[in-house]
Amino acid sequence: MSSNSLGEAVLTLVARPLKLVQGMATASKSIEEFSWKMQRMGSIALSVGARMSMVGAAAAGAMSMLLKSGVDFEKSMSAVKAVTEDLTEDSFQELIKTAKELGETTVFSAGQVAEGMKFLAMSGMNAQEMLETLPSMLDLAAAGNLELARTADIATNIMRSMNIATSDMTDVANIMAVTVANSNTNIVQLGDALKFVGPVASKLGKSLEEVSAAIGILSNSGLQATLAGTGLRIV
Repeated sequence: MSSNSLGEAVLTLVARPLKLVQGMATASKSIEEFSWKMQRMGSIALSVGARMSMVGAAAAGAMSMLLKSGVDFEKSMSAVKAVTEDLTEDSFQELIKTAKELGETTVFSAGQVAEGMKFLAMSGMNAQEMLETLPSMLDLAAAGNLELARTADIATNIMRSMNIATSDMTDVANIMAVTVANSNTNIVQLGDALKFVGPVASKLGKSLEEVSAAIGILSNSGLQATLAGTGLRIV
């Protein structure tokens, strides 16, 4: 064999393993890239799955809350119907309609309006009086940053303690709003004060406006809530 033939044979023998190694390297790189892509796709799939689970959970939670609010609304309106005297079906449907409308046009939900109605009804109001009182009651609760039901409860307690007619409930709400806006007191504190002084003031012929103004003055001096009430009761 000539030297040239021998050299070519050697080169051929060396080249084959090199090509094999290069091929294996290329294949290995392709496998790594494929593996990385699969991992990436898996991560994306997991991420999408997790997000879909979160969306599903949120949707389920929202649906649950919606159903609960609907049940609460029905319960509150049933309570209104049970305690309101001489309530006709037409009047009851008007209360339901009003509660839903206020739930859409104010900061309060229909369920919260229904709860407020319940306390108004418990005070002895008829359907028409409730409809007339609700706007001022909603304004009072919003201004005082207080739940509507709690506001209605306090206002009706004041009404009873001062022996005020249910037909004058709008005036009660307006006087409370003015007192809270112009003195260092709030709805809860005003209610606490009137628990003590209200019945006495009523027997003495004092009006809610007069007593509330006096409570406001004492509140500005640091005597709030029951302190203001007991202070005026002694006087």
